[in-house]
Amino acid sequence: MLKLLLGLVVSAACLTVALWDIDFEAVRTSFARANYGTLPLFVLLVGLFFWVKAIRWKYLLRPLGRFHTRDVFPAMMIGFMGNNLLPARLGEFIRVYVLGRQFNLSKTAVLSTIVLERVFDIAAILLLFAIGLFGAEGMPTSYKTFCKAMTVGTGLGFLALAVYVVWTDSLVRWIEATLKRLSFVPEKIRKGLTRMVAMGAQGVSSLKSPRLLVRLTLTSILHWSFNVACVYCALFSFGLTDQVEHPVLASCVVLGTTAFGVTVPSTPGFFGVVQVCFWLSLRIFGVSKADAFAASVYYHMAMYVPVTITGLYFLNRLGLRLSGVEQESEELADENAL
Repeated sequence: MLKLLLGLVVSAACLTVALWDIDFEAVRTSFARANYGTLPLFVLLVGLFFWVKAIRWKYLLRPLGRFHTRDVFPAMMIGFMGNNLLPARLGEFIRVYVLGRQFNLSKTAVLSTIVLERVFDIAAILLLFAIGLFGAEGMPTSYKTFCKAMTVGTGLGFLALAVYVVWTDSLVRWIEATLKRLSFVPEKIRKGLTRMVAMGAQGVSSLKSPRLLVRLTLTSILHWSFNVACVYCALFSFGLTDQVEHPVLASCVVLGTTAFGVTVPSTPGFFGVVQVCFWLSLRIFGVSKADAFAASVYYHMAMYVPVTITGLYFLNRLGLRLSGVEQESEELADENAL
C-alpha cells in the first residue's frame, strides 16, 4: 500500500509538471494535425521490440534449458501487462512466476536472469543515450555527467557479476561465514540468502560463454534501437522531425531519459513520468511543451494498449487469472526481499 501511495504521489507530481503552464489549445492543435497513419508501423516496431527482447531472454535462460522464443514470449508479455496494470513493477515477478510454473524452473534462477537483463538494458540504453548526448550540439553538462556516472556504475556492475559467476562457491562460503558471525540475523534469513546466491549463479552463468555474451550484447543494442525507432515514429507523427535538427539523436536522448525515468516509483503504466521525460528531453531541442506532451501521449498509449492486450490474451490462453498470478508474484517478491 505504501508503494502504491508513493507511486500515486510521484505520478501526480510528474503529470502536474508536464501540464504546468501548458497551452492546451496548442496541445489540441498538435493532436489535430498529427499523422495517425503511422500507427500500424508503430505497433509493428513495438512487436519487434518485444520479440527481440524475448530472443535475448531465451539466451539468458540458456543455462536453465533450451527454449524457443515462442516459449518465453507469452510469460514476458504477461509480465509487462502486469507492469501496466499492477503497482510496484510486480510484472517482473509475474513473468518469473509464469515461466517457472510453465517449465518447472527454479524461480530464483529465473529471477537472476531478469537482474542480468537489467544490466544489459542499462548498458545498451547508455550507449544510445551517449550517442544522442555527445552527437548533438548544446547538450546540458548535467546530462553528460549523469551518462558518465552511469557508465562507470554499469562497468562496476559487470565486474561484480563476473566475480559472482567465476567465484560462486567461494562467495557462498564467505557469505555463510559472515552471516554466522552476525548472531542477530535469523537462521531462516541466513539460509535463504545463501540459497539465493548459489541458485542465482546458475541463471547468470551465460556470462561464461563468449558466444552467448556477444549475442546478448548485440540483441540488447538491437532491442533498444527498436525503441528509438518508436520514439522517432512518434516525433514524425507530430511533425517534430522537421523542427528538430537531429531527430534521430533527439530520439536517443528521449529514450535514455524515459528509460531511466520509469525506474522511479510511479503508478502502473508510468503515467505522468513518460510525459515529463519527453518534455525534459525535447525542450533541449527547441520543441514546445505542448508538442512534446502530445507526442508523449501518442508514444505512451501506442505502446501501452497493444502490450496490455497481448499480455491479457496470453494470460487467458494459459488458463491463468490476473488475481491469481498477482498473489503468487507478491509472495515471490516477499521471498526475494529478505
